[in-house]
Amino acid sequence: YLSPLKEEEIFNVLKTVQPNINKNHSALHLCGGSISKAFAYLETDVNHLSNDCLTFLRNAIGGKPVELYSVIEKFTESKNKQWVDEFLIALLFWFQDANLLNSSQNPQKLIHVDLHAELIKFSQRYAAHDFLGAILLIEEARQSLKSNVHVSMTLANLAIAFKNYFNP
Repeated sequence: YLSPLKEEEIFNVLKTVQPNINKNHSALHLCGGSISKAFAYLETDVNHLSNDCLTFLRNAIGGKPVELYSVIEKFTESKNKQWVDEFLIALLFWFQDANLLNSSQNPQKLIHVDLHAELIKFSQRYAAHDFLGAILLIEEARQSLKSNVHVSMTLANLAIAFKNYFNP
């Protein structure tokens, strides 16, 4: 078993491939110390993934089914469960960041640095909620995906669970 690489080590490797990368690139934060995931995130539009998280949360918690359906449909049409799992991992990191902001820890450890202002608003608005409960809901959704539950059903159930969790 190899321990995760430090962000600085990953940054140095990525800089050899993409010299114009900066230290705040989301790929460095989302990869979890894995160089292969960092390369994968470098090739995908990670900011778009972050925005999908924000859109999903706003529409799920806000109870906007039409807008929510467009996000769910996007993932259903892709037929790529790995991409859906990456989306759920990005949601996990969203709540980790919100928890980090609420606990007044080092905000430089944020993963969704591109959505810092939105994270602050979210963490302040839902400060009374235990974000670990939301993380458990996401983990249940990831388990459903692994159990071969349909993507749209998994995401719809997660959206309903978020609505009920944040609007009791």
